Amino acid sequence: MEHFFGPLNFCKHFLFFQAKYALVSQELYPKLLNILPDLPELKTIIVFEEPHKGPVRPLPDESECKLYTFEEVVQIGYEAEVSLKAFCNPPTPLSLHFLLS
Repeated sequence: MEHFFGPLNFCKHFLFFQAKYALVSQELYPKLLNILPDLPELKTIIVFEEPHKGPVRPLPDESECKLYTFEEVVQIGYEAEVSLKAFCNPPTPLSLHFLLS
């Protein structure tokens, strides 16, 4: 699948959809970091951790993105004091882009 997830195609995907959020595997996360300066719309990255690959690399200091691991997102949901039902909307094709290997 390298042809689909090569740096140029990876960047084109995010630019085309003007993605604000990305959920990526820990394997693809370094590729996303490489093109991060070219993705001004991207604001939040959620990394699905793969513990056997070691810790998740932090974002560069100059990045304006927020970085969360999937486990952190789950924990935030458990700790939420507000019912999320009021905020739920059906997803659209542009809601969230999943890129998992």
